[in-house]
Order: sequence, then structure tokens, then C-alpha cells
Amino acid sequence: MFKIFLLFFMFTRVLEIFCYYQNGDLRFVAVLYRHGDRAPTKIYPKDPYNDVSYYWPDGLGELTNLGIQHQYELGQWFTNRYATFLPEKFSTADIYVRSSDRDRTLMSAAANLAGLYPAKGAQVWDKQLLWRPIPIHTVPNEEDEVVAMKKDCPRYNLLYDQLLNSRTFQLVNLRNKPLYDYLTKNTGWNITELRQIETLYSLLSIEKQYNLTLPAWAEGIFPKKLEFLAALSHASFSFTKPLARLKNGPFFDYVFSHFDKVTSNATVLKFLMISAHDNTIVNLLSAMGVYDYTFPNFASTIIWELSQKDERFYVNLFYKNTATVSELKLMGCEMNCEYETFKTILEPVTVKVEEWNKDCII
Repeated sequence: MFKIFLLFFMFTRVLEIFCYYQNGDLRFVAVLYRHGDRAPTKIYPKDPYNDVSYYWPDGLGELTNLGIQHQYELGQWFTNRYATFLPEKFSTADIYVRSSDRDRTLMSAAANLAGLYPAKGAQVWDKQLLWRPIPIHTVPNEEDEVVAMKKDCPRYNLLYDQLLNSRTFQLVNLRNKPLYDYLTKNTGWNITELRQIETLYSLLSIEKQYNLTLPAWAEGIFPKKLEFLAALSHASFSFTKPLARLKNGPFFDYVFSHFDKVTSNATVLKFLMISAHDNTIVNLLSAMGVYDYTFPNFASTIIWELSQKDERFYVNLFYKNTATVSELKLMGCEMNCEYETFKTILEPVTVKVEEWNKDCII
């Protein structure tokens, strides 16, 4: 009897998460996803698969066919989830798409949109190709403080260096020195810090995904031991409130500016799509206090849904890291969190670009 009750509860909870907006109160959706599957960005000197032209013919760091497929499927998933909210035909009045200035994120956005908006009716220009071009906006990464989060911020750099030199992170390196030495011996990299562990973990994960047999030295340390250290490396970029504010502040202000236009009836835009990276995912989850130190999969997605009931607006937050979607709750905010409350909770890590530029000065 208890098992039946539990299954019924889980089923009704899933229905609540997926269908609560079907009564027409959903007003705006913002999504940020990691690009699709890519080739490794770096190959260690002793890697048995270091023939890049053979194993990764499209180049290091580039989107693979599997990555294109996964993003296309994510676009179809958006279509199904928002079937009663987004019109079937593409319109610039409904959706705005922004990407970091990297091949893999720009291509991921294009593949996703092909799944979200297959050409129909008058939008078909070639019956053999049910696709139409959709604008994707970007700015150079070195000028982008919102999506790529790569624009130089001297104060952030100073605070981050202080964090890495803090007793906490020095102890992490000290306690893992035997592991670092072991990896240095077997990879040919001089491994001395967490960021290198992150790169190695990502590389091994990709090789395993593509059915390449991992070397014997990786047994016992991959994936579990390396995954936690890689996740800690990810989390370090927004490890403190000051770091989180300078890293994520312009992004939250950007998203909230779209929400504010909806709540004031200043826009009819329905959907904001952002194509980004694993670091972006972790930075935002960490800043919101909901990161569980799990490495983001390719095409993992954060979803913010703004809905209205009567005169009140509220936000629901979701995370899709596998085939399933989980509800995330900010501290002090349950499901259907009042929008102003949601903003207030994130106010310490939200900042306008003009103010951010001033705060970055040392």
C-alpha cells in the first residue's frame, strides 16, 4: 500500500511540475543550456588517443554529430513542454536567442532551434528541408560579461586569486598532492591544481562516452574521485558571495530585465534562449545556492518560468541534467515563489552592468 501511495505521489508531483502552467498563466520562459557533446578541448601528452585528426576530425573543442543530435532533441523537448505556450511557427516577437561566441555554442543553438521550430506552412522554402534560419545573437567573449562571463574584471581576478591561495584550497591541493603526482606521471601533464583535474576529468568522460577504452591507471580514480575535484574546481568560480556577484551579477540582471518587461506589460516576448557552457551552468547554480556538486552533462539546462495568477507573478526554477527534470528551490522560496521575493533572494548576486564595471576597478 505504501509503495502504491509513493508511486501515486511521485506521479502527481511530475504532473504538477510539467502541467501546472497549462491553465494559461505561464507568461515567460528563460532557459540556459550547456552546448551539446563536443570533442575534448585538450589532449594529454601520453593519451593513447592523441591522433586528433583520426579521433576528433572536426577539431578539439568542436561540436560532434552526437552533440548536434542531443541539441536537436532538446529543442524537440522544448516544443513538447511548451506546446500550449509557444506558437508552432517561429517569430522574432516570441523568442530571442543569445549565445556565447564559441563555435560549439552557436552551432548548438542552431541545432536546438531546428528541433524547436521545424519549418511549417508558409515558412517552408524547400520541401526537402524542413528548416529555416533563425537569428542567434552574440558578442565577442572578451566583451561579454553576461553569457560568456569572460569580460575582464580586475577585482574578480584579485578575489579569485585570494581564494585559490586561501588555507581551504591550499589544503585541498596538499591533501591531493599524491594524486596530482600520480596523474602527472601517467598523463605527462604537470598537474598541480584543481583546474587541471577538471580538464582531465572532462577528457576522460568524453573518451569513455565514445567507447574508447580508458588506460589502466584511471581505474579507481575515475569517475568518482576526479568528479568531485572537478566539480569543486567548477564551484570555485562562484565560491563566495563577492565572487558570485561579480561572476553572475550581470546575467541575473539581464534575465530579470526581461521578467520586468513582462510584469509591466512592456513586451510580448515569450522565450529567452541562452546557449552557454558547463562553467556557466555551475556558476549560476552555485550563485543561487542549489549546486549539488554534480558535473553538468552536455545539453543540461536551467529553466526559469515566470507565471501570473491574478495580479501576482511568481517564478519556478527547474534543472534538466538527464532525461528527467528536477525542481530547484531557493533558500526561503518554495514552488510558485513570488517574483519579487525571488529577486530579493538573489539581490546580493545581482548587479547592473554599469555598476559592475565600476565594481571591477581595483
